[in-house]
Amino acid sequence: GQCSSAKMSAVFNWAIKYLFKGWGQRVSDLSWWADSFPEFVKHLATQLRCPYAFVIGFVDGTFIETCRPHEDTFAGVDQQDVYNGHHKGHGLQFLSLMFPNGMFCLWGPYEGKRHDAYLMAKAGILDSLRNLDVFGPGGELLQRFAVFGDSAFPRTRWSYRMLKGQLDNAAALLNAVMSCFRQTVEWNFGKVTNVFTYVKFCYGLHIQGHPVGKFVHIAALLTNVHTTVYGCQTTAYFKSHDMLERMSLERYLDVQGQFPLYKWRLLKEDGGGNEAMV
Repeated sequence: GQCSSAKMSAVFNWAIKYLFKGWGQRVSDLSWWADSFPEFVKHLATQLRCPYAFVIGFVDGTFIETCRPHEDTFAGVDQQDVYNGHHKGHGLQFLSLMFPNGMFCLWGPYEGKRHDAYLMAKAGILDSLRNLDVFGPGGELLQRFAVFGDSAFPRTRWSYRMLKGQLDNAAALLNAVMSCFRQTVEWNFGKVTNVFTYVKFCYGLHIQGHPVGKFVHIAALLTNVHTTVYGCQTTAYFKSHDMLERMSLERYLDVQGQFPLYKWRLLKEDGGGNEAMV
């Protein structure tokens, strides 16, 4: 028979809680990727001739529009805190870091009014990369990692950005090359909203009534899961199918014995011809 909307909503909310409890932090755990950073740097430098050294990925902020909160019910936060003047709407900000294998990390949510530089500071990306610096016996720097973003991000030893001001031909060419790399961040979050269209349906996202941050994190997690199986536009652009093949679904979710439910096989026909979960 038909399932009521109340039961469907209960199942949906249970699934969100289950996935977030088990793997919700995986999509924000930059340190989990640390062992892959040397491979990312080598691939970008040798295969794609990235002009900047030590780059592991490309970072950008993303705005998720939601319903305008009511002043009398939205406790603790003013409407202006979640209003974004650039997008001319109310919502939440997220920060995404795209890796050359087509997968990404996501941090948030943050107030819609926040600047990209604020998102990076709160996400702690620079601190995480600083802790991965490797020094020699004499104190010389042997290895470091960095991210690349647009001109809104800070320029430090662990982050590069697009050049600003009066640019000569060489600098303009450098910006053009890096802009092509940086656009991959937009591609992958476009995939998130295309596969999970609910996160871009602003009229159904109520900041107080719904855990919007959890919705977006689980959509990002499942997008990474989808990418491990099918790849994505970024994987093809960076020619990194070999790196993606080494990132198995079981490795990404780390399901060995931790969450036995995930070890269920897909639907398989039983002896009577009926589909059964085994």
